[in-house]
Amino acid sequence: MSRKKRFLSMILLCSVTACTLPHTATSEKSDVTQTEKRQILEGFPDGELHLDDTLTRAQFAKILITTFTPSTTELRYTFSDLSDSHWAYTYIQQAANAKWINGFTDDTFRPDEEITYEQAISIVCRILDLGSNEKYPFNYISAAMEYSLTENIPCLIGDIITRGEAETLILNAL
Repeated sequence: MSRKKRFLSMILLCSVTACTLPHTATSEKSDVTQTEKRQILEGFPDGELHLDDTLTRAQFAKILITTFTPSTTELRYTFSDLSDSHWAYTYIQQAANAKWINGFTDDTFRPDEEITYEQAISIVCRILDLGSNEKYPFNYISAAMEYSLTENIPCLIGDIITRGEAETLILNAL
């Protein structure tokens, strides 16, 4: 078997294994307490964090900027589908200028689309200077697994992450 096939098989096996690990109520309660202390996620008007809800790319950009400190706060990056009246415009621009997030090849960011597991992992890895865009997303996922960023996140490539999974990813990175 070629090295490439062995590598991809290893990544698939690790992803499947990681998805079978239970996410216990105890760890979720602990994460919520840590999240509230660090103010990673904001609650909704009903006072709940809605950890099972999905997360948009814009919401994830806000979490990144409020949790990590970008080296620049300039707003010079442009996406064709992002106007300065969008609620997350500043967060998205700051994250893009810090080179934490990328748009798509058509120069869009798609702020209101749900964020996928591999997109979130790749972004956090860029913040931590882990992995590379080469062989996307496998290099990032491999690096994230090596540094335990994926611990207690039961997702596969292509899955949409929840607010709770995003919070766990951020807490694992801190």
